[in-house]
Amino acid sequence: QLFAGVRAVSILRSARQVIGDNGVTVPYDQLILATGSVPFVPPIDGLKLPDGSFKPGVFVFRNLDDCRKISRYAMGKKKGAVIGGGLLGLEAARGLQNFELEVHVVHLASHLMNTQLDSQAGAILGTTLQQLGIHVHVGMNTKTVLGTDRVTGLTFSDGRSIDCDVCVISAGIKPHVELAVRAGLTVERGIV
Repeated sequence: QLFAGVRAVSILRSARQVIGDNGVTVPYDQLILATGSVPFVPPIDGLKLPDGSFKPGVFVFRNLDDCRKISRYAMGKKKGAVIGGGLLGLEAARGLQNFELEVHVVHLASHLMNTQLDSQAGAILGTTLQQLGIHVHVGMNTKTVLGTDRVTGLTFSDGRSIDCDVCVISAGIKPHVELAVRAGLTVERGIV
């Protein structure tokens, strides 16, 4: 039975029931939580404002709504940085170029797309991106997002820094486990 558009808000484990946000109660014999994933945001100082929201100019890159937010903000800006050199991060970098920004890709690993490519292929990709005008920084650990009320730059663990108006985080994903945690289930590495 499908309950389209209904968000599961509670799991009553002892009663073996799931409660939906519209009040529906669904009994179960076995329960599978397939809640998808959310963007992974590395522990970087200065990402958020005191109210917990991202500092203006900081974005995650995962879905179409994220693209729309980035696009609106990027208009008229000068420099963008993408944290993460995987496929989505590189797509974000090319997207920022469409707004005529100077673009930097900052990647923690020693070569781009390190999950999919070996070091030689990653180096070739890096050279190709640089020929397209994208600045590539590999082996760089982002430590701080600079700026008080909006993004103005990034600093790295080696002491270097770059200026930027826009910072897009594309550093992978993590399992969306909020519902499982609220239900008191133990979650390790995304497995309940």
